[in-house]
Amino acid sequence: MNDWSDEETNDPLVADARNFYKVEKWTRDGMRVVDLLYAGSSVDRAHAIFATMHGQALAEHPTYHPTSDARVSGVAPAR
Repeated sequence: MNDWSDEETNDPLVADARNFYKVEKWTRDGMRVVDLLYAGSSVDRAHAIFATMHGQALAEHPTYHPTSDARVSGVAPAR
């Protein structure tokens, strides 16, 4: 257990400045972000959101390719 609280934001500029993990939905051509699904300091939460989204997409679209629709990005927050 750590003493750091998980922080979140819905502002992509704040997320970039704080080096938060991000889960973003991208256009199929990979040219721009459609939606910021999560931005925060918890890599576990980012992975859970990505896995949930990835699983739903596979169930709905068997030919779904996750790298064209969603990405997890970020740098570990300095501690």
